[in-house]
Amino acid sequence: LFTLNPVFPGMSDIDQLFRVAQVRGTPTVETWPSVDKLPDFDKIGFPDMKPLPLSLILPRASAAALDLAEALLAMDPCRRVTAEHALHHRYFAEAPLPSDPSELSPESTAEAGMSSTKPRPVVPARTPAFEGASSRKLRAQGPEALKLF
Repeated sequence: LFTLNPVFPGMSDIDQLFRVAQVRGTPTVETWPSVDKLPDFDKIGFPDMKPLPLSLILPRASAAALDLAEALLAMDPCRRVTAEHALHHRYFAEAPLPSDPSELSPESTAEAGMSSTKPRPVVPARTPAFEGASSRKLRAQGPEALKLF
């Protein structure tokens, strides 16, 4: 919502994982203790990429929004905040406060894509330069193969 574009606009499963690793860093057993137990972990490899500060990806986000994004985007699921806990995050208590759905007019909910009768718009993902590339090509091209923005 901050960028009005997908943060990780992958065109395939490997592309999606690569884009996540570009921002969150390449997962290791140090940052995600059970990552090596995932199926196909040894078959897919990416260059060693350090995590980027989310403030570079979401420059308009408040400190509370960045903190919530960090908690929601934790690579290790054991360290990731649950949806229930996320709802109690301080981000939801700062201005602008969310409106109660009962206070919204039917016109404003339809314009926001919340109407069940109006289909939501689909935001197309950006096509990466290596669409359809194998994981070997991704490793060879490295992080410079993608331009996030």
